[in-house]
Amino acid sequence: MTLPEARTAARWAITLALGAAGGALALWIGAPLPWLLGGLAATGLAASVKLRILGAPVAFPMRLRSLFIPVIGVLIGAAMTPEVLRAAPGWWPGLVSVPLFVVAAHGVNYLWLRHVGGLSKPTAFFAGMPGGLIESLEQGEKHGADLRALTVLQFARIALTVTVTPLVFSALEGRALGSAAGAALARGTMEFSDAAVMTAAGVAGYFGGRWLRLPAAQILGPILASGAVHALGWTDAAPPGWLVALAQLVIGVTLGLRFVGVAPRALGRYFALSAGSVALMLGIGAGFALALSAAGLAPFKVMILSYAPGGVIEMGLIAVSLNASPIFVTAHHLVRIVATVLAAAVGWRRIGAL
Repeated sequence: MTLPEARTAARWAITLALGAAGGALALWIGAPLPWLLGGLAATGLAASVKLRILGAPVAFPMRLRSLFIPVIGVLIGAAMTPEVLRAAPGWWPGLVSVPLFVVAAHGVNYLWLRHVGGLSKPTAFFAGMPGGLIESLEQGEKHGADLRALTVLQFARIALTVTVTPLVFSALEGRALGSAAGAALARGTMEFSDAAVMTAAGVAGYFGGRWLRLPAAQILGPILASGAVHALGWTDAAPPGWLVALAQLVIGVTLGLRFVGVAPRALGRYFALSAGSVALMLGIGAGFALALSAAGLAPFKVMILSYAPGGVIEMGLIAVSLNASPIFVTAHHLVRIVATVLAAAVGWRRIGAL
């Protein structure tokens, strides 16, 4: 290993340690999802104040994030039971309502970011997408959006939703959430055969999902593969708690690093705009959740998680921590992503022509 390579590796290790310190602090104060939120807060703060480690900004390889996302997919898939499969056909009212939520949320976001935030038309439109992170960045750049503003606003949407949602539930339920997410699903003892089956499911699901070009393939593929092996009874275990905690930490750290290079003043402005946007979307989502829970589809907390505009991976983790039907919640978020991308393609042809 050359000296520059050693310095880079050391910088990655120190950044991860910084995130772990934030996670440990969050765990100590009883915060929900401590490793995810603590890692996000610590590295996000370090990025915003331009902390330098060995002469360079905080950093961690995004490709390592891809190694841990299947862990969360396998964890969510472990909730797939015969009872869940029998109940799935009855989810259609919530699933068909998701596109309506997407249209309403995107429209309100656009008006907020365009007329209150003063952003350009393409920046406001693609930053207002309530999902489809990569697609929003690709399409926004293609149509002339301010890529820096778009990037920060989209990641701020996820960061704020992931932070606010479990804190609200933690306050309402009067207890910390997420400190034992894996244990909540582990119905049997972990044997070597269980580890082998789940590892195979994660690997096959990850590469199979990419090969099939599934939406959100790196998480959906492992969910489906893990769900299959659990439904077939090949294992009744879930990934161990320490591995889930490590996966949360890596995901939180890499999310926080998205704010490297953004000036504090701009970061504050974009976070304020995103906070208003998230509040509006959560309000719209709460309306859908109230109606559908009143109709008997699922409890309110499950429905609001299904409509919260966070990332699929992060919202799945929150659902696991709340024991709030993670398969149900994840299914709604996958529909949200697809609906958002399709609605944006149609909507931009109309708004862009005005």
